[in-house]
Amino acid sequence: MLTPLARVRVVGLAFCWLGACAGDTVQSTARPGLDSLDVRRIAVGPFEVAPALQGQVPDDASALLGAYLGDALAQGGQDVVPVSDLTHAGAAAGALPGRASRRVWAELARSQFGAEVLAVGRLDRFRERSGEAMGSAQPASVAFDIELLGTPSGEVLWRGRFDETQVALTQNVLRARRYPGRGTRWLGAKELAKWGLGEVVRAMPLAPSPSPTAAPPQ
Repeated sequence: MLTPLARVRVVGLAFCWLGACAGDTVQSTARPGLDSLDVRRIAVGPFEVAPALQGQVPDDASALLGAYLGDALAQGGQDVVPVSDLTHAGAAAGALPGRASRRVWAELARSQFGAEVLAVGRLDRFRERSGEAMGSAQPASVAFDIELLGTPSGEVLWRGRFDETQVALTQNVLRARRYPGRGTRWLGAKELAKWGLGEVVRAMPLAPSPSPTAAPPQ
């Protein structure tokens, strides 16, 4: 029979196995005093690619991750200005991805689209899987930061970090089952990144956008 102290230890280990051993997928920090962001519209800015990755990632990686981020925000109930719209407005104003500062994008997000918040990202790792979907010699590995900036100032309100190398069911069953496919197959880098962006959006302190007022019955 377990003693009371042993029971406490067993319960503690169980919670560790169910929680901490699974691991949090997103590490985040917020501006002091910020509990929730109640915004009407959020714009998505161009994804930056770390200098060390230049020439090592697909040409469409930046645009694709920006589109994934916009889709994840929209699915979360936000009114989103997609990255394609913001970059188009930037081109008309002489601001180009990779050259214009985040402050410039924040100003454009507010002046051109009325967005109170700008979401921007930086890609730090994008390693593709090697092998087949059912068996991988090297799993996909992705790392990026997402920041929510106030507009038009560009002040950082919240930052989230996603850093994940896919694990197998045999390594960590709880963590693996959170992936698309429930851990039954190996993901490509783009799919892992898309899933990770959804995880980051779920961690954001964004209040749901208010639903449109229903029209009175005729």
